[in-house]
Amino acid sequence: RYGAAIASAEDFITQFQQKSADSKAERKIGYVAFNTDAHRISEMTECRTAAQAAALKSTIKQGTEKIINSGGYADSHSRFTNIEAGLKMGADMLKSVSAENKYMIFLSDGFPTTYISGGYSGYDPYCSSGQPGTDGVFYDGVTNKYCKYGTSYSNKAAVKARAAAASVKSSGIKIFAIGIDIGGQTIQNFINQTAGEGYSHSVVDRENENYELGSATSSD
Repeated sequence: RYGAAIASAEDFITQFQQKSADSKAERKIGYVAFNTDAHRISEMTECRTAAQAAALKSTIKQGTEKIINSGGYADSHSRFTNIEAGLKMGADMLKSVSAENKYMIFLSDGFPTTYISGGYSGYDPYCSSGQPGTDGVFYDGVTNKYCKYGTSYSNKAAVKARAAAASVKSSGIKIFAIGIDIGGQTIQNFINQTAGEGYSHSVVDRENENYELGSATSSD
């Protein structure tokens, strides 16, 4: 999925540069990566020449690989999906340019699983104690289980992600959303895990059985 996402980004950069070469308008690209936190990989930068496009591709690939190839990343507390933080950082970067038309291309390979605790940083969804319903305490209100080893879906994070997207759009930025290999994934898969026999921790963070993303069984 990572390879597909990077390939999509590189293809976009190539086409953007080719269409920008003879344009007199301001033509810039910035790049944000997000896991538990959002990361500013590339500031808004001109992309008119083949050399500029190649440099941008190298920057985003190296910057993203530095994050996911860090030691122990697969088991770390930083591998979650903070859509709210990614949208916020991208929108804040776009404020720095004067272009009349501003666009955000949003790519994700999974559900929202955490949300902002402050700035562009997210809460650590690994929780073993605390008060249900409190920000930063991931808790399944249906099965009354804490998300001890992190979340596979957080409805609170989904609510916050949608609010962030609405705010971005209201500022005049148009969002194109692209799901990378998410076909067939459903919230129900994770609900089944949460309720499974012998499952000592929750992978779903919810207050009830209504979901911001729609039906738990839908893969749309």
